Order: sequence, then C-alpha cells, then structure tokens
Amino acid sequence: MKKTALALCAVLLALPAGADAAPRTPKKPRLFVTSLIAPSGRMLDPARPFTITGRIANRSRRTSRAFVAFTLRTTRARTGNAYRVGAQSAFRVRRRSARRFRVRAQLPAGFPVRGRPLYLTACVRRARLARPRCR
Repeated sequence: MKKTALALCAVLLALPAGADAAPRTPKKPRLFVTSLIAPSGRMLDPARPFTITGRIANRSRRTSRAFVAFTLRTTRARTGNAYRVGAQSAFRVRRRSARRFRVRAQLPAGFPVRGRPLYLTACVRRARLARPRCR
C-alpha cells in the first residue's frame, strides 16, 4: 500500500504544472499606429515643412509612453533608400485608449522628390530599445 501511494505521488509530481491549460499565445503589440495622414508626394518640397497627423492606440492595461519616428522610402518594401523626416517622443497614451498626434516634418536638403512614388512609414515603440511596430 505504501509503495502504491509513493508511486502515485511520484507520478503526480512528475506531471508538468498546468498540463490542462491551453498553450500560451505570443503577446500582441501594446502600441500601434492606427491611422496616418500626410500630404501627397507632389506637394512635398525640401524647402517647406509639412504636417503628419495620425493616431496611436494602446491595447495594454497600463499607460505607456510612445516614441514615433517617420521615414520616407522610394520603394514600398523595407529595402532601398530610407530618409528620416521627423520624430516625436515621450507622449503618454492611456491604457486601452488612443491618442492623436501631429508632427511637423521636413525633407532633407538633397531629397529626390520628382518622378518617384514615395511611401511614408510611421514606427511606434514604447521604449527606446523596444521593437517598433510600423505602418
């Protein structure tokens, strides 16, 4: 009887805790860009600043700081030339809500505007070293 009880205890201790639980799903990003509005490429001029507006949502249960960086690319993919045109940092987005932003940006002096389609990318992250989420 004692051997059976000891064997049963050993089997129960050998089972992983939470074997009945569902497998863990990866965490979803907490901060992400939901909308982005900028002037068309024809209206951009390296001599004049322009305004970028958009909205950032926070899915987490905590208030978080957001760092947003903007780049213009000449190709849609992440390859090719990328030009930083502006950034905004350290504004707070309350938990489970969204916040609008407005940034004044300017093109670099030697930016090739004429004859190319341009793609604006906004990347948001919650800390300087965190992985950015882009749109």
